Amino acid sequence: MKRSTKILLIIIIPIILVSILIAFGLHQIFQIARTLSTHTYCRNVIFSPDNSRIAFFWEKMESAPLIEAPIDKWELRLYWCDITNINDKKYIIIDTKGREYNRKKVGQLNMQFSPNAEYIAICYEHHLIVVNLSNSECFNISSDYTTSYRWVENNVLVYVENTRLWRHEIFENPEEQTEIWADISLFSGECFSPRGNYIIFSDLRDKYSLTLLETKKGAKIPLNILNTYSSGIKSCDITWRVDESQFFIVGRNSDQTDSVFAFLYDIPSEIMYDCTNEWRSSFGDEFLHFRELWTEDHKFLVTSRYLIQPNPWEVIEVEEQIGTQLGVKDYPQYSSFLFRLPVPGWVGFCAVGYHGSMTSISAPKYAYDYINQQTIPILKQHLEYAISHDGEFTVYVQRNAELMVEKIDYFHQKK
Repeated sequence: MKRSTKILLIIIIPIILVSILIAFGLHQIFQIARTLSTHTYCRNVIFSPDNSRIAFFWEKMESAPLIEAPIDKWELRLYWCDITNINDKKYIIIDTKGREYNRKKVGQLNMQFSPNAEYIAICYEHHLIVVNLSNSECFNISSDYTTSYRWVENNVLVYVENTRLWRHEIFENPEEQTEIWADISLFSGECFSPRGNYIIFSDLRDKYSLTLLETKKGAKIPLNILNTYSSGIKSCDITWRVDESQFFIVGRNSDQTDSVFAFLYDIPSEIMYDCTNEWRSSFGDEFLHFRELWTEDHKFLVTSRYLIQPNPWEVIEVEEQIGTQLGVKDYPQYSSFLFRLPVPGWVGFCAVGYHGSMTSISAPKYAYDYINQQTIPILKQHLEYAISHDGEFTVYVQRNAELMVEKIDYFHQKK
């Protein structure tokens, strides 16, 4: 072999070997990176009404290991399990997308257990579906534009689809539905009562007047707010007592004054109490948004900052009372907020701005006894969570879709 050939081989062979090693290494690195590029998120963890089951949504995304790389596969799952065996979870796939997903945000997504925890109704991108948890079967209830829904019995749903109110009874062949009311004209959304026995809606044809509709028989009760505020209603927010006997409404007039009005309505007596003067004396024309339900003792409405007793009128600013127990606020520019607890005399407090917490996700959660002004910690995890309907347990979902259930001790942790 010529000397020049030997020199050429000495140069070429290492280059080939290095190239093979690099190619193999890059392939392995790429495969590992792709394995690590799976992202998961928990959404909407809930308890069943009887606290026997837990359910949550789980988003799973797979993409190349690049910032803002296209999603190769996106999957939405529904998980559920019995509270007595949280490690035995079942799931179904609600939806799957490929590159067309393109990191878009999921639209409307929420769910409700049936009263007996045998079914879950899901409103996903305004389509209503029901999952039978005994056999994991999934079937469509509404394929058109659904805006809200409620379970009213173990196997009966009421829902609004394209401004029509429907009642759907779910049997082995769940195809039957009955139209309750054919022309609910909406301007800013309807509002169901907690158990679905009533719905409040507005009428575009009559200065946005409000009507209370009984969902079993379709009986209507006009709410005579416009007798006092004849200019019409621009927007409103509604909160209900848990037993559906009363609701409170705050709204804005549609005239140029944009002034606020407030009423308490008692359904058994059909009496409307005008609370507008009391509201304006406490808040001026500030428009506050409510939590869906009053406190468990039926006394107070829950807003982000205040507890409001409508009759007789009383306002409690909770942070003024609880803040002294938590110490100086690290970030006073961030607002803490209240949430409802299903325990009489207690309300939840998300301590945004305290203890170095700048967001509601990172902020610790407390239970506040507004009668005795006592505070106890109930959740310090920075994850999706829910509180059982009897207020005794919290559950949170870890990043591997594992559940952690903890008991709340209201009487032995008081600070």
